[in-house]
Amino acid sequence: MNKFYFSIIPIIFLTGCAKSPSTSENIQKKMLNVSYSGTSPKSSMLVDIHCEDALEGENDWDDKNVKFDSQTSINIIQNSSCSITITKYTLANGDTFVPKDKPLILNITESGTGSSVSGTYKNSTNNEIVLFADATNYKVEVYERNNPIKNYTSAILFSSDTNLSSLFGIINTPKKIALIFKPTLGYLNNLTVDISKLNSTFPNAWSIEGPSSCTNFTNDCKITLVFNPPKSTSGSLISVLNVSYNNGSLQTTQIPIQFSASTALNRSTTPTTIEYNEEELLKKYHHSLQENHNNHKQNLSDSLLPDEI
Repeated sequence: MNKFYFSIIPIIFLTGCAKSPSTSENIQKKMLNVSYSGTSPKSSMLVDIHCEDALEGENDWDDKNVKFDSQTSINIIQNSSCSITITKYTLANGDTFVPKDKPLILNITESGTGSSVSGTYKNSTNNEIVLFADATNYKVEVYERNNPIKNYTSAILFSSDTNLSSLFGIINTPKKIALIFKPTLGYLNNLTVDISKLNSTFPNAWSIEGPSSCTNFTNDCKITLVFNPPKSTSGSLISVLNVSYNNGSLQTTQIPIQFSASTALNRSTTPTTIEYNEEELLKKYHHSLQENHNNHKQNLSDSLLPDEI
């Protein structure tokens, strides 16, 4: 899923009575600039803009077939109810999508907030994508579904009541960890967590209290992990919680967790106080996997050497 932002600075209306902004000399135009999150390919679109009763004499303000991308800005009028309709959506590779049935219409209130119903778009070969948009304080976010999601925070918002980069447990003492997932699309068909990687790193230490999945949710999905280490660890371990979810197509991601255990609460046995973000922890995790793989290959190679030459 690609997600990009419209940073909206509203037009300030002074005077004028024309229907089109191109014929009005008295509207002070301020730009709505597009910026993209992450490193996903840049998309563009054509939009129709309509602001109701925005001009003198209660005339509407309209602008049609306006290109909107990271290099091109659009306008709306401050303190007016406006709508933005996506009439055409083009990927970075030039593949163009048009509404399959009805176009997505984002309705924005006078205070700059609003949301849309998701809209399905198709290209010339009937491949489909689904778009969804919402706005808060004149900042619009548009989400593109059914594309591979490289970063789980682009599709699901994740939080925990525990610092997962420095998790400590006392052996044979269950520690509950609340995980909260929230969809950025407005809803998700389902979401499931899998603790098999955690238990392969530290056997029999991890379990789930209650359900391990949520279905058809729009708000919080709460899943409770239980860390109940059966023995102490030497240093701290890094592993991952596997997460899968469906937002039109099956997506998977990993949430890294660094943890240790001891017979008592002892600073020398707790994980390092250096905190890592998810990306750094994942790099550390995959680096450790590569080291283990290289060591295994070296050991295997050594075992094939003749005992005597």
